[in-house]
Amino acid sequence: MDFWHDNWIGSGPLCQRVKVFQNHRVADFVIGGEWNARLLSQALQLGLLRLVMATLPPALQEEDRMVWMLTPSGEFSVASALALVRTHSNASVGAACIWHRVLPITISFFMLCLLSDRLPLLEQLRRFGVQGPSRCYCCVNP
Repeated sequence: MDFWHDNWIGSGPLCQRVKVFQNHRVADFVIGGEWNARLLSQALQLGLLRLVMATLPPALQEEDRMVWMLTPSGEFSVASALALVRTHSNASVGAACIWHRVLPITISFFMLCLLSDRLPLLEQLRRFGVQGPSRCYCCVNP
């Protein structure tokens, strides 16, 4: 484990709390299963030294492995990565009514076109110079 960049304490990487650091592993500061207080005091400020000393040193017998912190098992999944980057925003009431699961998809598209003025109704046709059957552009009051 990287002493400065890995979140082995659980409160974030130590490199975010210090200005100057070198390349160390956690194992560099552990002797006989205990923290080497002398080496830690040379590398850390007093507040961080107390935080590290209050934490039990990690068991160093196991082989290091990558852990995905967003799943309980530690295994990476696309679903957990998608949940990380997806922004959950409040759904609009209008969109919830248009895209309702009980409505046929054709009705949803029709409602979307209707609300966005994309249906060829008389007003939209008149914009293109097409006159409807009940209106005459010559008359003031059709």
